Amino acid sequence: TLLEALKILAENSRFDWHISFVGLSESPDYMAAVNMKIDELGIREKIAFIGPSDDVTTFLESASVGVLS
Repeated sequence: TLLEALKILAENSRFDWHISFVGLSESPDYMAAVNMKIDELGIREKIAFIGPSDDVTTFLESASVGVLS
């Protein structure tokens, strides 16, 4: 998964990076599972949940890498 790949990146990268998730999940259960996985992997400090945005383009333009789902 993306989160597991981020764990590998956190363990092996010399770069200071972070990831922002823009958008909203309709499922509280899904978000609870995502947050539990983030904590399990120990990558909480690298992740920000932005929430819904009408201006996703701005986030993508400022990113070095973008992942759409």
